Amino acid sequence: MTIQQKTFATDSMTSRERVLTALSRKVPDRVPNGFEGFNRKAREMFRARTGTDDYFAYFKVDYRFVSADPVKAKFAWDTKAIYGKYYDDLPGSAGIDGMGFALVPGENGTYDHIVSPLTRRKRRRK
Repeated sequence: MTIQQKTFATDSMTSRERVLTALSRKVPDRVPNGFEGFNRKAREMFRARTGTDDYFAYFKVDYRFVSADPVKAKFAWDTKAIYGKYYDDLPGSAGIDGMGFALVPGENGTYDHIVSPLTRRKRRRK
């Protein structure tokens, strides 16, 4: 059995109109929907049950995260090249986010261990 995508009978606005209407303190056709994503295990379950990876379309997401951070905007695909020098013992399955934090996959798929790039920083003595 697959999960059916919910359709909203009241969708009379575009996502842009809906968000701008809500921001101007007026009443949109429905509450704007935002979505950050899944952990690994939930993403696998979503893919298996729906047959798609596009959860933005599936849940009719109206807004997404936008960043003025040049690392996130320009180099999001190459964060290991930028921040990798701070980590010498990361497993190959680890990723590094746009702020330089390493995400090491946990054992059960629902937890990632977060490692700060300052973990191995040596303190200066005064």
